[in-house]
Amino acid sequence: MYLIFAAVAVQALAVAVALATADSGVRASLLGERYGASFWLLVVAAGLVVTAAVNGLTLHYARIRANQPATAMLYI
Repeated sequence: MYLIFAAVAVQALAVAVALATADSGVRASLLGERYGASFWLLVVAAGLVVTAAVNGLTLHYARIRANQPATAMLYI
């Protein structure tokens, strides 16, 4: 159930390592004006933040759904 959070952490680590080991020109181009907006929107926002947020909501609603049969019997 928490495996997706581990996968997001591994993905974040891979992005950090790739940025740390890239040449300074490539890193500046990726984070700067030319590809900066697409990098932050696609890689960071969509890849890391949205994935973790959707998984968190799914986990939350799965827990609510798991408790539903027990609470539904209270209203009978």
